[in-house]
Amino acid sequence: MTSLLLSFDLEEFSPPDDFGIAVKDRRELYDVSGIGLEAIVEILEASGIRATFFTTLDFARTFPRLVRALPSKGHEIGFHGNMHLDDYGSMKDEEAEVKLQEGREALERDIGVEVRGFRSPRLSFTSYEVLERAGFRYDSSLHPTYVPGYYNNLLKSRQPFRKGGLAVVPISEMPVLRLPSHWVYFRN
Repeated sequence: MTSLLLSFDLEEFSPPDDFGIAVKDRRELYDVSGIGLEAIVEILEASGIRATFFTTLDFARTFPRLVRALPSKGHEIGFHGNMHLDDYGSMKDEEAEVKLQEGREALERDIGVEVRGFRSPRLSFTSYEVLERAGFRYDSSLHPTYVPGYYNNLLKSRQPFRKGGLAVVPISEMPVLRLPSHWVYFRN
């Protein structure tokens, strides 16, 4: 039997600068994702599939009913930062640790379940030591591919590994050429 780890990031839709989209109300950026979440959950339920949803605290507080319902449907909740614009890798370790720990704990209080996993906004690198000290058990931010202008992880492991007490679960990419297969490519 083959297993597949399926995950989704819950956040506001990409900021307007990314695609030259003029948005008058930032709530529109969340609404697009909220509608998408409802559609994804419907498809997963119809198929009997469970997934991990990495949510920002901001998204969870914008759609509390939708996010709180996920664990009762068998889905895992992971932390995707306080806001999608956060960059924990560029912060001092102490500041990043405090923000991550406080955000994780707030998300746990808001949804009533333990949050064990982390995926960094925009998949930017966050120190494994900081993540472990902030209370995470695993990180799923490593995307072992090349995305121009963002990161080059072509030489990084494609297999799960441990870094201290933290499990690192890389995001999949297409075999051989290691091409990314995330939403930007499907959308475009």
